[in-house]
Amino acid sequence: MCRLYEETHCHLCPLVFTDGACMGNGKDNAKSGLGIAFGDAGEHQASIPVDDMLDEGRRTNQRAELLATRAGLNMICDHDAEELLEKKEEIKRKRLGDLDRTVIVIATDSKYVVEGMTEWLPAWKERGWQKTDGNQPANLDLFQKLQAEVEARERQLGCKIKFWHVKREYNQIADGLAKDAARRATSVVPVVYSLGMTIVSY
Repeated sequence: MCRLYEETHCHLCPLVFTDGACMGNGKDNAKSGLGIAFGDAGEHQASIPVDDMLDEGRRTNQRAELLATRAGLNMICDHDAEELLEKKEEIKRKRLGDLDRTVIVIATDSKYVVEGMTEWLPAWKERGWQKTDGNQPANLDLFQKLQAEVEARERQLGCKIKFWHVKREYNQIADGLAKDAARRATSVVPVVYSLGMTIVSY
């Protein structure tokens, strides 16, 4: 089950901020973009227009937020992979416990993403991937893909991945990157990066 991040010392953990934006939310001509930031340098940020190679679903703000979370997870894990694998081997060698595992924090101002991953998804699974009214949840495909990604990264790197809901004013860099990507969404030439993600450097 995905976990909520509730500690106060986030500067001690690998931390990535993510956001999604959608112009014309839900309309046929809508354009979406993703923003990711885990540092001030250009290589630590990404502005990703959404195209059909990245997501064949309707362009909506909620789908963009979920896609941004997955892209941010992949970016921070790939960037810190060597250090995380060394820590994994140290824990194994010294026979340390679960509390010694590195925590990776995904910060987003999307309450939808955080509550969906930490509260709703386990309940949907227990009901056979249905809501209480018997209908399938919206964007279930992306929630399931993100859950699978979290589990795969935790196994690969020996870390724990948690979700942190932050106020919008603390997520301005990722927000700006996402909005810029949405404005460029129709003319972008995709560049493949890690598990099908499309990255455009900002």
